[in-house]
Amino acid sequence: MRHHLQAATAQAEAAGYTADGLNRLVTRMLARLVERTPSFTGDERAQLARVSAHAFRHTFATQALAQDVPLEVVQQVMGHASLHTTTIYVQAEKQRMIETVAAYYARLGKG
Repeated sequence: MRHHLQAATAQAEAAGYTADGLNRLVTRMLARLVERTPSFTGDERAQLARVSAHAFRHTFATQALAQDVPLEVVQQVMGHASLHTTTIYVQAEKQRMIETVAAYYARLGKG
Protein backbone atom coordinates (compact mmCIF):
# COMPACT_ATOMS: atom_id res chain seq x y z
CA MET A 1 0.00 0.00 0.00
CA ARG A 2 2.82 2.39 0.87
CA HIS A 3 4.42 1.81 -2.55
CA HIS A 4 1.10 2.61 -4.27
CA LEU A 5 0.69 5.80 -2.23
CA GLN A 6 4.23 6.90 -3.07
CA ALA A 7 3.70 6.17 -6.78
CA ALA A 8 0.34 7.98 -6.81
CA THR A 9 1.87 10.97 -5.03
CA ALA A 10 4.77 11.12 -7.50
CA GLN A 11 2.33 10.86 -10.41
CA ALA A 12 0.11 13.62 -9.01
CA GLU A 13 3.11 15.88 -8.39
CA ALA A 14 4.32 15.32 -11.96
CA ALA A 15 0.87 16.40 -13.17
CA GLY A 16 1.06 19.51 -10.99
CA TYR A 17 -0.96 18.19 -8.05
CA THR A 18 0.06 16.72 -4.75
CA ALA A 19 -2.19 14.06 -3.25
CA ASP A 20 -3.07 16.49 -0.45
CA GLY A 21 -3.72 19.29 -2.94
CA LEU A 22 -5.99 17.07 -4.99
CA ASN A 23 -7.93 16.13 -1.86
CA ARG A 24 -8.35 19.82 -0.97
CA LEU A 25 -9.56 20.52 -4.52
CA VAL A 26 -12.18 17.77 -4.30
CA THR A 27 -13.28 19.05 -0.89
CA ARG A 28 -13.72 22.59 -2.24
CA MET A 29 -15.66 21.36 -5.26
CA LEU A 30 -17.99 19.33 -3.03
CA ALA A 31 -18.58 22.40 -0.85
CA ARG A 32 -19.56 24.38 -3.96
CA LEU A 33 -21.85 21.60 -5.11
CA VAL A 34 -23.62 21.57 -1.75
CA GLU A 35 -23.96 25.38 -1.78
CA ARG A 36 -25.45 25.40 -5.28
CA THR A 37 -27.84 22.50 -4.74
CA PRO A 38 -30.47 23.64 -2.25
CA SER A 39 -32.45 20.40 -2.61
CA PHE A 40 -29.88 18.46 -0.55
CA THR A 41 -31.12 17.48 2.90
CA GLY A 42 -29.05 18.13 6.00
CA ASP A 43 -27.95 14.47 6.07
CA GLU A 44 -26.93 14.57 2.40
CA ARG A 45 -24.92 17.73 3.01
CA ALA A 46 -23.18 16.11 5.97
CA GLN A 47 -22.38 12.96 3.96
CA LEU A 48 -20.89 14.98 1.10
CA ALA A 49 -18.77 16.96 3.54
CA ARG A 50 -17.11 13.69 4.62
CA VAL A 51 -16.33 12.39 1.12
CA SER A 52 -12.68 12.22 0.07
CA ALA A 53 -10.92 12.00 -3.27
CA HIS A 54 -9.99 8.44 -2.33
CA ALA A 55 -13.67 7.55 -1.96
CA PHE A 56 -14.35 8.84 -5.48
CA ARG A 57 -11.46 6.77 -6.85
CA HIS A 58 -12.73 3.69 -5.05
CA THR A 59 -16.27 4.23 -6.34
CA PHE A 60 -15.05 4.76 -9.89
CA ALA A 61 -12.94 1.60 -9.90
CA THR A 62 -15.64 -0.55 -8.32
CA GLN A 63 -18.34 0.68 -10.70
CA ALA A 64 -16.11 0.44 -13.77
CA LEU A 65 -15.30 -3.19 -13.00
CA ALA A 66 -18.99 -3.91 -12.31
CA GLN A 67 -19.73 -2.59 -15.81
CA ASP A 68 -17.16 -4.97 -17.35
CA VAL A 69 -14.39 -2.45 -18.00
CA PRO A 70 -11.30 -4.66 -18.36
CA LEU A 71 -9.15 -4.92 -15.25
CA GLU A 72 -6.05 -3.73 -17.14
CA VAL A 73 -7.87 -0.58 -18.28
CA VAL A 74 -8.96 0.24 -14.73
CA GLN A 75 -5.37 -0.42 -13.60
CA GLN A 76 -4.08 2.15 -16.09
CA VAL A 77 -6.71 4.76 -15.26
CA MET A 78 -6.06 4.36 -11.55
CA GLY A 79 -2.30 4.56 -12.06
CA HIS A 80 -1.61 1.29 -10.25
CA ALA A 81 1.85 -0.14 -10.85
CA SER A 82 0.60 -3.64 -10.03
CA LEU A 83 -2.49 -5.41 -11.33
CA HIS A 84 -2.74 -6.98 -7.88
CA THR A 85 -3.55 -3.57 -6.39
CA THR A 86 -6.47 -3.16 -8.79
CA THR A 87 -7.95 -6.53 -7.85
CA ILE A 88 -8.95 -5.00 -4.49
CA TYR A 89 -11.83 -3.34 -6.35
CA VAL A 90 -12.94 -6.67 -7.83
CA GLN A 91 -13.26 -8.02 -4.30
CA ALA A 92 -15.28 -4.98 -3.24
CA GLU A 93 -17.70 -5.55 -6.13
CA LYS A 94 -18.04 -9.24 -5.25
CA GLN A 95 -18.86 -8.32 -1.66
CA ARG A 96 -21.48 -5.81 -2.82
CA MET A 97 -23.05 -8.46 -5.04
CA ILE A 98 -23.18 -10.99 -2.19
CA GLU A 99 -24.82 -8.43 0.12
CA THR A 100 -27.37 -7.45 -2.55
CA VAL A 101 -28.34 -11.06 -3.24
CA ALA A 102 -28.59 -11.79 0.50
CA ALA A 103 -30.94 -8.81 0.94
CA TYR A 104 -33.04 -10.04 -2.00
CA TYR A 105 -33.47 -13.49 -0.45
CA ALA A 106 -34.20 -11.94 2.95
CA ARG A 107 -37.06 -9.97 1.38
CA LEU A 108 -38.38 -13.13 -0.29
CA GLY A 109 -38.45 -14.90 3.05
CA LYS A 110 -40.62 -12.16 4.58
CA GLY A 111 -43.21 -12.22 1.80
